[in-house]
Amino acid sequence: MKTEFETAIDFIKEINKIDPTATTIIVGGAVRDVVMGKNSNDVDIATSIPVEVIDQHFESYDIGKNKDFGITVVNYGGYS
Repeated sequence: MKTEFETAIDFIKEINKIDPTATTIIVGGAVRDVVMGKNSNDVDIATSIPVEVIDQHFESYDIGKNKDFGITVVNYGGYS
């Protein structure tokens, strides 16, 4: 099974197929972990694609009021 970070990179490639002009990046603690040479087990991704569009293309779910803040949780490659 791929690591969560490897899966996140694959997921970004899939997001870019929706809109190749969109900005999509890995953010948060995962970036810090890579810089420090550590394994990351919590990868957050930010994209300029609206959350509603992401929800249309991927299995996702809302926890609490996340969508009020433009956040969704996506199940992809065995990770959320």
